[in-house]
Amino acid sequence: MVKRNKIKRAFAEQAILATANHPFIVPLYHSFQSKQYLYLCMEFCVGGEFFRALQRRPGRVLVENDARFYAAEVVAGLEYLHLMGIVFRDLKPENILLHESGHLMLSDFDLSVVSPAAGPPTIVRSASPFWQRPMLDTRSCANLRTNSFVGTEEYLAPEVILGDGHSSTVDWWALGILLYEMLFGITPFKGNARNDTFDLILHKSLEFPDLSANPYYRGPGISSQCKQCIRKLLHKDETKRLGARAGASEIKSHSFFRPINFALLRNMRPPIIPAQANHVDAVNFKHIKESISLDLGKEHQPLPSPPVTDDDDEDPFADFGSVTVQR
Repeated sequence: MVKRNKIKRAFAEQAILATANHPFIVPLYHSFQSKQYLYLCMEFCVGGEFFRALQRRPGRVLVENDARFYAAEVVAGLEYLHLMGIVFRDLKPENILLHESGHLMLSDFDLSVVSPAAGPPTIVRSASPFWQRPMLDTRSCANLRTNSFVGTEEYLAPEVILGDGHSSTVDWWALGILLYEMLFGITPFKGNARNDTFDLILHKSLEFPDLSANPYYRGPGISSQCKQCIRKLLHKDETKRLGARAGASEIKSHSFFRPINFALLRNMRPPIIPAQANHVDAVNFKHIKESISLDLGKEHQPLPSPPVTDDDDEDPFADFGSVTVQR
């Protein structure tokens, strides 16, 4: 971890997990270290990675109602993070776990960033005479802009690739990619090589595959409300992207999520319930090639690799203390 410049990332993940307390974020119970290892003791999610759960579905796709349910839980988790001043920055199926209840839990926060000037949420009122309900602006809590180049290539927002700086709206772009992948089994801008993917993200128009050609898809066609939501989430101009104005409240107010009662999400039955077998035999931890998270940013310059000794002054993880979280 020292050689790969992961020191600050390890501390960031410990801090975020220790402070987060939300049903759709994996809880940390205890952390400690030995001479060679750092330990984070978290909730065991018997369903494994959501990525693998999708891979095991017929055609690797979900019907729209099921995809909407999981997207809603992700929105709720991201809303909480943004209220805490945290931008996730690496949302993808591999970083989502399935609890034994079937509900989702966000995990892996080593690429997340915490706003140094996080403030309280504000109220945004619509300029439209047909929509008078005010919205809670969660975007205002994660008040930061950073130039770091982090994330997973197929999920990177255009502003990250351009290096012009990015804000919490990168999480809403990633939500659009995730929703697209749940419905169609692929991401919309995948190229043959990394630079090809980046070029497609920047310049290719969004297209929707014809599901009638997929023999595994048994649901109705994708609704116009769903396609509109994805288009707005994947707007290449971050200032016009869904969520850029009022954060999660703006997304929850979209017509696509009208069937969802966000207050009762935890009481709804998830579409996928992990098999209640021996927890050691969790089905979605089997080996499948995963996407790689990139960390090419300027936030953390490469550090020398000091030897880990008994001298705390030379131990980069000397402050990674024992933490027990009472929940």
